[in-house]
Amino acid sequence: MQKVLFTVCFICLYMGFVYSQDTEEIYLKKQTEYVKNDTNYVLNAISLGSFYQNYHIDSVFILVDNAMHVSKKINFLKGEALSLNLKGVVLGRLGNYSQALQAFLDAIKICEKINAPKVTAMVLINLGDLYFKQGDLHAALNYTSQAKAISQSIGDKLNISASYINIGNYYEALNLLDSARINSQYGFEYASKINNENYMGICLNNIANIFAKTKEYPLANAYYRSALPYYTKSEDYDGLSECYLGLAKIFDSTEVKDSIMFYAKKSLNIAISQKVMKYIYDASKFISQYYQNNQQIDSAFAYQQIMITAKDSLFSQEKVKQLQNLTINETLRQQEIAEEKLREAEERKNNLQYMAIAAFIFLFALSIILISRRRIKLTTINFMVTVALLLIFEYISLFIHPYISEWTHHSPIYMLLILVVIAAILVPGHHRLEHWIKETLSHKIIHPRTRKMKMKRTEDSDEG
Repeated sequence: MQKVLFTVCFICLYMGFVYSQDTEEIYLKKQTEYVKNDTNYVLNAISLGSFYQNYHIDSVFILVDNAMHVSKKINFLKGEALSLNLKGVVLGRLGNYSQALQAFLDAIKICEKINAPKVTAMVLINLGDLYFKQGDLHAALNYTSQAKAISQSIGDKLNISASYINIGNYYEALNLLDSARINSQYGFEYASKINNENYMGICLNNIANIFAKTKEYPLANAYYRSALPYYTKSEDYDGLSECYLGLAKIFDSTEVKDSIMFYAKKSLNIAISQKVMKYIYDASKFISQYYQNNQQIDSAFAYQQIMITAKDSLFSQEKVKQLQNLTINETLRQQEIAEEKLREAEERKNNLQYMAIAAFIFLFALSIILISRRRIKLTTINFMVTVALLLIFEYISLFIHPYISEWTHHSPIYMLLILVVIAAILVPGHHRLEHWIKETLSHKIIHPRTRKMKMKRTEDSDEG
């Protein structure tokens, strides 16, 4: 009775979930029925494309093209980035990694021009996943860690969860199983907070992979089976294909022969129906190897042909070369960006120092004027004026030195001549300033000898 009640409740919840999805899909269809030159059309087209990416790939490309066209027409950069991101995701599922990488890199370039951290994190996560599929775990971890930092800074729980999930997956591939389990658990916690059933299924699948590696097969079996309902609800066919293949591998390890091919072929059939090249390759490779080990040569050869076709699609030399070139170009671009940031920081630092020096010279000149209003020795004023002249000359030389170097191409002769000209202009100015001080301020500046003579005259006058 309890089982029946549980089943009824599960069916009701599932039907409610499907109904809500259908309702949202119908709404998005109406909103994108006609192409409109506004941001709402772009965002709705991308949302509908996300719905379709698992089963209407042709429609996704049409929606992406329309969204991109409208975004460019109305200068909606965020829409361009989102369109490229979705295009990259679908191309990656189809195994066209080079074009997917180009789409993601183009999206990143746009994100660098706008303030859209959530979109940036999303693209970085997908970019990391693409590199993972190509076996570049270092790049995968690098991009996904960047995405996690951005997502945490804005409190984006969805992308925080996705980052933890993917990082856990990458650590599992590196056989760092403790780190993999911890990150997968964090991912599950965040996915539970936002009730994202797809991400919860991925976490459970990742933990199952970890237990399979540690040969804890009953636990792995349980986690794979617990992931299946989440994948089914969210229509994540990539996840279903991986999960069924994981079950097939467990049964192969535990020699439960009745179930091996059942789950392996289920995995392959889903991958073929959804054109998921990665899992077509993984599942056909497993099946071919299984038949070969059991001396079923004809069957092994048949599935080997499927595997070779998928492998050529994924890892052809031309595609690998394109990926390498794109990766190298992006690495160089990121290095240039980092160097430019360092140059800007150094320039800001130098500008602040120039401002500080200029302020000091101004205050020093002001102090000369204030001091000159008092009765003070002329030699002191002259000394301070000379120091001020030297400061001004050195400041000008320091400030224009980079420009002089560029103009003269670092020629010592021309640089010396320019500095001499500057000095020739400043020295007469110094003399005029000194003359002005003597003429204008001399009534307040009393020379020691003059003071003595004045005191002597006063005394003589008193005696008389």
